[in-house]
Parts: sequence; structure tokens; C-alpha cells
Amino acid sequence: MYGQSGLATFDDSYIHEIRVYFQEPDFWEILSANYFLEMDNDPTTSNSSLKAEVIIDGEEVTEVGVRQKGFFSNWGAGNALKKPLKLDFNEFNEDGKHDGLKSLNLQNAFKDPSFMRDVLSYRILRDFGVAAPRTAYAKVFLNDSYWGLYVMVESVNKTFLKEHFGDNDGNLYKANWTSLQYLGANQEAYSEDFELKTNETENDWSRLIKFLKVLNQTPNNTFRDSLSKYLELESYFKSLAVDVTIQNWDSHFDHGRNFYLYDNPSDGKFHWIPWDYNLAFASDFSMYDIALTELRSQPDYDKVLPKRTLSNTLLRKQYLEIACALHQEVFTEEHLFPLIDASEILIEADVSADPNKFYENPEFFHQSLDQGFMVTQVDSFHFVDSVWNGQMWVVTDTFFVWEYTEQFTGLKTMISERHFSIQEELANKYQISCTVSSEEPEQALFTMDIWPNPASERLQVKSGIPKLQYSIHDARGRLLLRGCPDASEFSIPLESFPDGIYWLECKGENGRYMKKFAINKPKN
Repeated sequence: MYGQSGLATFDDSYIHEIRVYFQEPDFWEILSANYFLEMDNDPTTSNSSLKAEVIIDGEEVTEVGVRQKGFFSNWGAGNALKKPLKLDFNEFNEDGKHDGLKSLNLQNAFKDPSFMRDVLSYRILRDFGVAAPRTAYAKVFLNDSYWGLYVMVESVNKTFLKEHFGDNDGNLYKANWTSLQYLGANQEAYSEDFELKTNETENDWSRLIKFLKVLNQTPNNTFRDSLSKYLELESYFKSLAVDVTIQNWDSHFDHGRNFYLYDNPSDGKFHWIPWDYNLAFASDFSMYDIALTELRSQPDYDKVLPKRTLSNTLLRKQYLEIACALHQEVFTEEHLFPLIDASEILIEADVSADPNKFYENPEFFHQSLDQGFMVTQVDSFHFVDSVWNGQMWVVTDTFFVWEYTEQFTGLKTMISERHFSIQEELANKYQISCTVSSEEPEQALFTMDIWPNPASERLQVKSGIPKLQYSIHDARGRLLLRGCPDASEFSIPLESFPDGIYWLECKGENGRYMKKFAINKPKN
């Protein structure tokens, strides 16, 4: 990390205050209209920003460009007032900055009752050594009306590049929707997949196109060596391991978006920079288990980079070792639970006072941190259409109303379950023990059978190895029972445990084995 701007802005020990003042009384209607015109690529909208005066923690910044931003977090929020915003300090003033920053993103915590998914995801990435944005909380006021509690997120721009890579002379690309397919040598073929954010005047995409050609067309026997000349693999594998672990549906491995590629002239390689995490942590859109290497089971899965790297033996080994390190060093209860607890204390009152939050029940905030919750939502859609019947236009006006259920896994529950399930996958499928130091020799693991599953009164265990140490943990990872039977086949009493999901961990001289099981007792 080189010299850093934004040290005051991203001090996350307190909640900041941002006050925005527009001259236009109908500023919100203008911002909303401009957003949709820009989304539709309307040529009449040359600038979707409104000029405003902004006061951040008492410091005034004049001539700031303010606009609505985002994709699903904006239009998906419907008529809600709390939309994501961008403050552009140099939109109308070329030298405009605040705390050394040229811009600042304000995320609206859409589909995030915890207000922590962006914050925690970026913290995990940064703690794991990934170049990722910083965050902090801010109360936002528009023309002195309290608009709500927002998450400030650092922009990925030339300032960010300079501070993370030591230079900002290379091309920075923002991905839109892309499977990273090679589409030929014509630069225009990639204009919908990527947006060039730097060096727009030169507009030279030749190295990106060469990288995509190498990625798609290099034979398997030379793929690893060729790819490593163009892609900085560690930043990609670290980001992928985090995305898979936190079930970040709205990322490249699933949705083909939300990342940047920086063509770093210092090492001649593309560096992966992750982006946008409000739908991470098993939100309603990703209620499925994602295995480390089986990202999707569909035969037509088209994401070239994860598909090719994870089918290469040496690259897959590198990725799995990085995933193991993630679960040793960062993705643990000991590291993450205190961060969640501290944020809960910090923002609890301001979440409650937020007039435009998306989940009004105050208990949902606390439940979203622990056990999770389900909520029934009612939504509506107004559709107007006109059809020419040969003689006249017939206008139909339809109003749809429907109910649907949203399910949110609690952050702590999800962290515990994913930590154990990925350790199980690494140990049982790949013979990688994440509790063993990487300096120790790798050892062969024993096998283990358990039955019945689901169980009710007792769980039978057969390992073929006597004097195993076993332990049972609940879905949160809390230790409930320990034992060390002499026999290689033994029975564990379950009468005192309620119905639910549990983990059995067995350790012996030849390693360790983990199994998930359920308790489902007969109803009287």
C-alpha cells in the first residue's frame, strides 16, 4: 500500500455525517429521471449529475456532482426513496477533492437488513490481501431531510490504483456482463462487455483482447504458463475464494459482472479488483451451497476463466491452497464475529432511526446478524400497453400485485456453516487439512461412515481406526460434545440435542474427517 487518501473519510470507528444541498426543490425527481435516461442511453442526457454543495463531517465541498447510481440496488428498489448515490467532487471542478478523494459512493443497503454485507465482504477481502475498497457508515441528509444510513464505499479510480499499485498509467476496465469469451480482434465487439475507465483518449484495448485470446485459445498443456504471463493469479484466486465462500451470487463466477481489471504496467499483468457485495452472504438470491470447484452444474456454464483454471490440475491446487488459507487466517468466527458485534453496537440506533430503510421491523436487523429470518413481501407492477387492431390503438392498463417470501440467513450462522462445509470439502474431497500448518507434510486421511442421517436418538460412526477423538458442533460452530472411544465403531447419544443441522469432526493420527448430519426426532 502506497500513500493513502481518505483516512478521515474511511475511519470506521464512528458514523459520519453527509449533508447535500441542491438548488432545485424537485432534485429527487430530476435525479430519478436522469438515472433512467442514462440507463436507456438517451443521447439527450449528457450529464446525469446535479450540482450541489456537500458538507462532510463539517467540511464544505462546493460544485459537487451528485447522481443516482447502481443497477438492481436502484431500479430493484422500485419507488423507494433510498437509492444509491455517487458524489463526484471533480465533476464540475477539475481540481475538486475531499480528503484526497475524487469521488465517493453511497450504498443504500438494498436487500441487506444487516447493513453489513458490503462492509464485511470488503473487510474480508482487504484482510486477505486483496486490493479492495474501504468502507464506513454515514448518515445522509438531502436538503436537510434525513435520507437514511448509508454505506460509504471507496471508488475504484486512478486514486485507488495509485495507492494500491504504485501507478495509475494502465488501462482500467469495468466489467458489465461478460463470460470473458474471445470475440475476435475487433475492439467494438467488446464494448458491451467492458467499459474503459482510464486512458479513454488513446482507447487502446489491444492488450485486453490479447489476454482474452490467450485465455480462450491456449492449449491445455501450456495454459498455466501462458495465462500467468497475462493475469496476476493470486488476486483472482483470492477474490474467487471469497466470492464462493460468502456465496456472492452477483459476481463474475455466477453473473459475469461486478469486477474491474487493471492492466498494470509495472508487472505487465491484469489484476482483478472485486466490486459490489450487497447481495453476498447467502441473501435470498443465493440460497444454495456452492462448492469450491463445482461453481455451477449446468453443462453450458460459460464463464471461461473459472472453468478453465479450475479444470487445470496445478491451477486448481493453487486456488484450493488459497481457499484453505482464507479459512485459516480470515474467515473464522474468532476474526469476524467481533467485527459484526462492533458494527451492531455502532449502527443499531441509526438503523432504527432510518426513515427509508427497506425492512421496517427493528428485530429484523438483529435477526439478520444471528439466526436469520423470513418475511413476506407484497409488491406491485403497473403495466400499460397499446396494440393496433387494424383500425385503432387499443390501450390496456394492467395492475399486478403479488406476494413472495424473502429468506435471509443470519451472518453469524452463515459464517459458521460455510466455514465448516468448506473445511469438510477440502478435507474429504481434496485431502487438504486447513487446521494443519502448510509447513507440515500432507497426510492421507481415513474414511468414515455415519448412519442414520437424519438421526434421532443415536448416531452410529464407523472409521476403521480406534481411539479417534470426536466432537459435535452445531450449525454456528459451537462445541457441544467431545469423546474418545476405544473402538473403531461407536455410537454417539443425541437425546439432549434439538432438531437441526450439526457437524461431526473426527481426528486421528492420519488426519481429520468432517461430516454434516441432521437430527430429526419423531413428533409425538
